Amino acid sequence: MNDKKEELYSKYEVGGPFLIHLLFEEECAMPNPELIEETMNQHLGQIAFFHHDKDMAHFEANEYVAYYENENGPHEFASQLMINGVVPVDSDMKRRLEKTYMWNCSGINDVTEVAKYQVIANDFLAGELDPMTRANLDMDFVEALVDLYPTCIGVWFASCGKLFSRKQIAEHKLSQRDRFIYFAVNVRLFNLKDSSDVLIDTVGMSTLKLPDLQYYFKKMDPNWVSNHAHNILLEMLENNSACDNNHEFGGMVNGKMNDNFKWTSEYAEALAKPDRVVININMGEYSAKK
Repeated sequence: MNDKKEELYSKYEVGGPFLIHLLFEEECAMPNPELIEETMNQHLGQIAFFHHDKDMAHFEANEYVAYYENENGPHEFASQLMINGVVPVDSDMKRRLEKTYMWNCSGINDVTEVAKYQVIANDFLAGELDPMTRANLDMDFVEALVDLYPTCIGVWFASCGKLFSRKQIAEHKLSQRDRFIYFAVNVRLFNLKDSSDVLIDTVGMSTLKLPDLQYYFKKMDPNWVSNHAHNILLEMLENNSACDNNHEFGGMVNGKMNDNFKWTSEYAEALAKPDRVVININMGEYSAKK
């Protein structure tokens, strides 16, 4: 890791739990352990319970094993998952939902009015997994949860602020590799006031200890730039690593990536909230001045 990356990664926290908010119109009970085990086994493989009561289910996913070393040598442990009991949607959560982006969330006219209760679930001790393995763990967990809670009406991802209907998750046709980027990474567009400049960035990759992307540009179709971002995010995820400063990417020509036109990378602090590490993509002649 070069000096610029080290400086930024020491300044901003990355990783942390992956938080999933299941939204409901009415209260629901914690599923019994037999049903949880049966459902999780179908999506995650074998689990082992640490605890189960009406307020929390805590178990490990035995097939998602992380490895690390310390002064005592190598160690391994299975990643853990938690499901909390149902609680009302409080005023803070309502404010967060009001600012969210509903990705074609059909059937929900006003989620801030309809959603009265929530169940919060998260992974735990999963930060040592490589990015793709953790992404698969979290997406397998989400798919298991919407099967486990058939009365769920929506799923909100705290790491990126995106909301989907239960049906969208239960019936999606995405490939395994695309799920995390589609559901848990937000590609945002900002049209800057009194300017033709555009800012596109992503939010959500820091959960996997990977940087988000940022493009500050002019005179290019934002849809092309969004497609470029998706391709680079997928490349990072599949390689389980990010590039260094001054890495060259193929640029966009007529909506397609073209290696004959190079765009370069630079680690930076995000221009838009939340504060985080991003890879700023220098788009050559299309770049706008910061």
